[in-house]
Amino acid sequence: MPGSPRSQVGPYRLLRLLSAGGEASVFEAEDTRLGRRVAVKLRPLPADRAERTAQLQEARALAALSHPLIMQLHDVVELPDALALVLELVRGRDLASLLDATEVTPGMAVHIGLDLCSALAAAHDAGIVHGDLKAANVLVTRDGHIKLFDFGLSTDAGMARLAGSAYSLAPEQLRGQPVEERSDLFALGCLLYRLLLGDYPFPLGGGDWQQQRLAALPAKPPAAAGLPAALVELVYELLAGDPAQRPASARMLRQRLLGLSRDLPAGDAAALAGLASEVEQARRERPVAAYRTAPATEPQPRRRVPSIALAVAATALLGTALYPRELAGTREPVRIEGVYVTGAPTVGAAWLESTLQGLVERDAGLRRVVSGDAAVLALHVNCASEVCSSQLVRRHGAEERSDSRSLLVTESELAWQRRLRQGLAELFP
Repeated sequence: MPGSPRSQVGPYRLLRLLSAGGEASVFEAEDTRLGRRVAVKLRPLPADRAERTAQLQEARALAALSHPLIMQLHDVVELPDALALVLELVRGRDLASLLDATEVTPGMAVHIGLDLCSALAAAHDAGIVHGDLKAANVLVTRDGHIKLFDFGLSTDAGMARLAGSAYSLAPEQLRGQPVEERSDLFALGCLLYRLLLGDYPFPLGGGDWQQQRLAALPAKPPAAAGLPAALVELVYELLAGDPAQRPASARMLRQRLLGLSRDLPAGDAAALAGLASEVEQARRERPVAAYRTAPATEPQPRRRVPSIALAVAATALLGTALYPRELAGTREPVRIEGVYVTGAPTVGAAWLESTLQGLVERDAGLRRVVSGDAAVLALHVNCASEVCSSQLVRRHGAEERSDSRSLLVTESELAWQRRLRQGLAELFP
């Protein structure tokens, strides 16, 4: 199964692990026939023969799709326990991790939206619906354009797989109805809302999020400084519960975005590439292990990388402005005691603390669970060999709860962010 030791998949020699998760593992590999580097994604195949056949048919359809803004699927290899998708290897940064570190300008947001419309239009023309459009599935390349990837493949557990991107699921997906082209447009509306207004329209909290989503759409976003009112209205139109009330097609949406972009400062590919380069440089320069575990009786130091901390704080302030006044006014803070790291994870302690602080500030669910004294959070990470053991601890008065999870030392920022989100959801149900 994915994640099991392998050195070869068909003619592809696996060189190094790029990412690993519950759903799939991705490797950089060499095509021994052509001598080129590719990405090989291993994902489990369902036991049901009909479902397995459906996945293979969809994969073959994706392989026939060729567009400069869509990651090319070169080959499909069926293994006894997994499906290997052989993809174009693209150097860049996924949009989710970029947004964790900084904010894009409105012009850049519309530039990303225009690229995504072009990619979706090509897929839809080929009869392919993405089904799982989110920031983590959008790669910002080194030339400042995007590559859309990780198109959803049918599985019996599809809803469970997509639950991690619940903030962008269209109402028809939650009802178990077939996805369609306008389901992708709903997800694009959620992403544009995040890019332009600083938070997702459906922040995930406790309770039955599916019923909460179906009960109501978000309040109409306020007019934001520097944003044309018509652009904000268009984003809200994309979030219509009835697919028939959304724009008719990705191509039509692109034309409308193009017209509105004339009222915004330039946000071209060069500007986006420059921003991504700055964030990547900041990531390389931050210390790998800024903290060491200290005895519990000693005061615990707290430090941050200023540029990342400011970006997270700005995002948190903007996100707070989107919530109703009475909710924001009664929020009790959750205090971050510290992040303590031994060993050398890829992300570093400063990034972990800034990201944890940002998640706490932006999570609507945490705004209502704390009463009286603030809850205190601490993250302990111990990396040895190839594995990092992490424990997120919540103390509130005399009560103490913890959430423990293990990740590979080489895990990406996105994987660590997902781990922190899952831990918070466990500790603040």
